[in-house]
Order: sequence, then structure tokens, then C-alpha cells
Amino acid sequence: MVRIIILTLLSFQIAVSGFEQRSSGARARAMGGAMTGLSDDVWAISHNPAGWTQVTGREFGCSYSPQLFDLSELSDANVVGVLNTTFGTIGISMHRFGYSLYRELTGTLGYARMFDNVSVGIAANIYTVSIERYGSASTLGVDVGLHVRLLDALRWGVVVRNINAPVIGTARAKLPQEYVVGVAFVPNAQTRLTFDVQKETASEPSPRFGFEYWPVEPVAFRAGFSDEPSEVAGGLGIRYSAVQFDYAIVHHQELGWTHVGSVSLRFGGSDE
Repeated sequence: MVRIIILTLLSFQIAVSGFEQRSSGARARAMGGAMTGLSDDVWAISHNPAGWTQVTGREFGCSYSPQLFDLSELSDANVVGVLNTTFGTIGISMHRFGYSLYRELTGTLGYARMFDNVSVGIAANIYTVSIERYGSASTLGVDVGLHVRLLDALRWGVVVRNINAPVIGTARAKLPQEYVVGVAFVPNAQTRLTFDVQKETASEPSPRFGFEYWPVEPVAFRAGFSDEPSEVAGGLGIRYSAVQFDYAIVHHQELGWTHVGSVSLRFGGSDE
């Protein structure tokens, strides 16, 4: 019965909005998704493309959840990469969500550039949805972002997703437009506090909070909360040389508990 309900919700999702599921890596999930003002790693592609400029070398990441909330129909996988060049920062991502009967695929190519303490970014997303017996459809969505270092310890970010108001399929279903504003307080290299407010068209604002603390260099502890939907989360990160493993455990108000893991590799540059 649960699977029937989930499948019904998924079918309704694409008819009304679609592509709301964004793979963001376990670090962000553990911090409640409040990353717009921080966005300081390869997973910025899911939060604020302008944040890519904080990656000073090359960084790659992957995440895979075969069955979110113990449902194989909610399989989620993502591969991301960022390259910092003298002309700006280039990012790419491939994201797959769903299963054989219903599947969303998103390919993203982005570019970010820093001007003093202000960074701007843009990301082009090719969205493709396939539903068994109904075929597939694709469309193009564009995200734009801004990231500002107000003070050494205070950062601010804003992002508009699907600013071009894309539609998909013969029914011309409109994909969701999202507006997110976030701040991050980084008093030292060990501590990060984040807060976001997300507003989707025709929905109430959703606040999100996140916390990260590195008591010693190899290990980080994280916690977070988000509303609409209501989720509480926690997790940890382990860094060894160029490799970082992140783990998150998340509780959804209706679906219960799930686990998320991701791995990232950094080459060149330096950590803050």
C-alpha cells in the first residue's frame, strides 16, 4: 500500500511541478539543506552555483541512495565535478531519481566568476522525465545565483531556480520556480552556522537551519532542521587527505528515517 501511495505521489509530482528532488550530498542533508550562504564545496551545484568559486582546485563527488526511506522506487544517484580555471569556475552534474516506471534525469552545466568579494553563477539544466507506457519529455531550466562575503565571518547568498519558467511535456506542465536566500556565519575554521529561507511559487516559505563543527581535523559533526516538509537531520564527515566521506541520517515527518552517503575528492587548491 505504501508503494502505491508513493507511486501516485510521484506521478502527481511531474504533472504539477516535477524535479523537486535535488541530490545535494550527505553534508548538506545533515545540515537541513541550509547551504545557500555557504556553498563552499562541489555540491554547491544543488544550492548556489555562485558558491563554486570557493573551490580553489578540482573537486569531484558522488552520492548514491538505492532506496530512500526503504523504498526502491526512490533511488537517487548523482555525480558532480568542479574545475577552477583562470577564466572562472566550471561545474557539471548528472542526477538520476526514480526507477524503471518513473525516472527523472537532470544534466547540469554551470559557470561562476568572482569579482572581489562577490561571486555570480549560472547553471543550465536539461530536465528529462520518462514514464513507462507514456514516453519521455525534456526541457531546459536556468538557475542564477549570487554569493557575497559581507565580512570575514559572514556570508550571504541568493539563488533563483528555473528563472526562465520552463514547461515540460505535451501538457506543458510548469516546473517549480524557487527563490532562496541564505546566510552563513563562519567564526572560525571549525564552526559553521547556516540559515536559509526557501520560497517556491504557490507555496509557503520554508526555513532551514544547519550546524557543522570540526572538533579535530579528520572529523565533523552536523545537525539540521527544515520545514515544508518537516525534517530533522544529523550526521558526520571524515576527511583523510584529498578524500572526504559524509554521512547523514534524516527523519521525514511522513516517510520516517533514511540514510544518505556521499564521497568527494579534492585535488589542488587549499582548504579554508
